[in-house]
Amino acid sequence: MLKLMIVDDEYYTCEGIKRAIDWGKYNIEIAGVASNGKEAIEIVEKNHIDIIITDIKMRGMSGLDMSEELRKNGYAGQIIIMSGYQYFEYAKRAIESNVKKYLVKPIDFEEMEEAIKQISEEYAKTQEKYNVKQGVARQMIVEIMEYIDEHYGKDIQLSAMAAKYYRDVTYVSKLFKEYTGMNYNDYLMNKRVEEAKKLLLNTDMSVEDIANEVGYCNIIYFRKVFKAKTNMSPGQYRKDKRNSEN
Repeated sequence: MLKLMIVDDEYYTCEGIKRAIDWGKYNIEIAGVASNGKEAIEIVEKNHIDIIITDIKMRGMSGLDMSEELRKNGYAGQIIIMSGYQYFEYAKRAIESNVKKYLVKPIDFEEMEEAIKQISEEYAKTQEKYNVKQGVARQMIVEIMEYIDEHYGKDIQLSAMAAKYYRDVTYVSKLFKEYTGMNYNDYLMNKRVEEAKKLLLNTDMSVEDIANEVGYCNIIYFRKVFKAKTNMSPGQYRKDKRNSEN
């Protein structure tokens, strides 16, 4: 649900805006009210606000000064400005602050609602595109994890996985960490160690053969990785676990 804040130093104006539009119809919730620009900035710093409807002239910081300050601080939400003035300079500053709509008082609430409707529809389209993109990204990571689970014994570099999906290595690495909570190499390493544990307990294969089986051609490096993950050498692990089972 989109979060909206009203900024005006006139109580009845704020109340009128609250009642003028069926906000729920546009998936919008009134999440805050401020009486001046400074107070509004403090609210934005502490809360997620998607839309701001603000008057220009207020005691303390004006709506235009507030909009300019918010943009400087990286605020990317939508701003609708209400003004009793049609001065070019005000409109120019509003445009420079990337204001969505400049409404001249007395407010035409149909015009305000049309702006709100447009914002809501744009957000819905953006959200739909985002969800599709996230779904594709999630599926890619799931497929990479499944590939690792099936081919952990082979040389499967992240660069090869990225190339398979025509993606940048950095992008895939970031996504993998985001969805799994660990980086690609750690996931692969954990999988190899877990499979090595199974082979140590359930077969009489030599440690060197097991190392090769799970993707390590360098026995010294395999021992180092295994000990880092288990605090035991492969031989110690096999001996301790088998003794504990007897």
